[in-house]
Amino acid sequence: MKKIVFLLGCIVLFNSCKSEVDDATETPSNQMNAHRTIVHELKINGNLTYINETDGKYFFADDVIISPDHFDYLKKLASGETISASKSTIAKSFARTWPDGIVYYRIPDQSTLSNANYQIFRRNLDSAFNMISSRTNIEFVERTDQPEYLHYQYSSASNDSPLGWRGSESYGQIFNIVNLYNYDVPGIIAHETMHSMGIMHEQCRPDRNQYLRVNTDRIQRTALNNFNIDPAMAGYGDFDFESVMMYGPTDFAAIPGQAVMTKLDGTLFTKQRVRLSDGDYNGINHLYGPVNNGVMGIFNLTTELDSDLNLTSQRDANDQNRINIILSHSTANNNQRFVIRKSNHGSYIIRSTWDATKVLTISGTANGSTVELRRNNNGNDQKWKLYNLGNDGYSLEPVNAPGLRLEVRNGQAANGALLVIGSDESSPLTGQAPNRQRFKLNKRN
Repeated sequence: MKKIVFLLGCIVLFNSCKSEVDDATETPSNQMNAHRTIVHELKINGNLTYINETDGKYFFADDVIISPDHFDYLKKLASGETISASKSTIAKSFARTWPDGIVYYRIPDQSTLSNANYQIFRRNLDSAFNMISSRTNIEFVERTDQPEYLHYQYSSASNDSPLGWRGSESYGQIFNIVNLYNYDVPGIIAHETMHSMGIMHEQCRPDRNQYLRVNTDRIQRTALNNFNIDPAMAGYGDFDFESVMMYGPTDFAAIPGQAVMTKLDGTLFTKQRVRLSDGDYNGINHLYGPVNNGVMGIFNLTTELDSDLNLTSQRDANDQNRINIILSHSTANNNQRFVIRKSNHGSYIIRSTWDATKVLTISGTANGSTVELRRNNNGNDQKWKLYNLGNDGYSLEPVNAPGLRLEVRNGQAANGALLVIGSDESSPLTGQAPNRQRFKLNKRN
């Protein structure tokens, strides 16, 4: 389905989707060529990645703008430079989710359009919002005094948008502007809005080569960036050819009408900008599940090492104020169930269902420190950041120990294995985390 965002991977881009104009699909334009464009070619994890620099802006795709720190991060990946410190920063600035799943927006300035076109813009903006929210918990709220919001405006040149939420203090409102040439097509407005929610093009997800062939020799040189495999994204669900985020087989072809993308068997597919697919809705709900509600719900946390082993409170511990967390075989007992509750945007408290006074706590900030149940005091040693790995589940980072992750000690998939914190070993190139640091959240209510 979609790309999600964050963690090392997992995470915001733009430029000209004026592509989506004449036929409401995407007949790409060469609008960028009217300006001086520098094409940066980077090799990341064996894949060529192209970033177009135009007028001081960095385009990861023709309708997605990335920040200078994102661009610097990609350059470091390509050069092999050590990036452990910057990765943590980038993970916070890539495809961010909107706090509480509420997207604040500002309507276009009426002076930029005739009255008739302005009314069309407003009507289609509402249609796009309804399209997204009809099967998700995303709310679109017109801005009053909120500092972070999407400013929709008419553009005579392109459709483009930022990738994910970003605080306005970072780079100003440049990263919250959604330009729309095709304001008459609700599906295109939804496409650009979903970028701003942290969702990338389907053909950019890291597993795309398992489903799709991309012939780069047939693509316009300045349009190669639209086919990057994004090392900062994660795929969720099966690849979705019907996604509203998927480009068409002939988009950006050097020779008009020639296919640049096909399925693995060589057949073509049809691009659509009429509706969100089931995969689009599932991707949004997966990405925003941890942020929509104050209480996510009651979960088993299952290790990726063994689908039958869950995090469990060691109930017979001698010190009932410090109860070890171990792995044990799946049961229906409350000592394997945890309530995940939001602490603030991006961090969570994980409370025991067996003993509601205790929460998941780290015993120290050193590599190998045990993870325990302790009485809740709302400390940073009891707050966790969840990183969304798409189909690969989640990894969890203690707020007071950046760069460490919840893991199974020694990667031992056995009944009674201790849970500890260890150094983050997710790949900066692919976002892949080792199995001992990956967990599935299985909802139990």
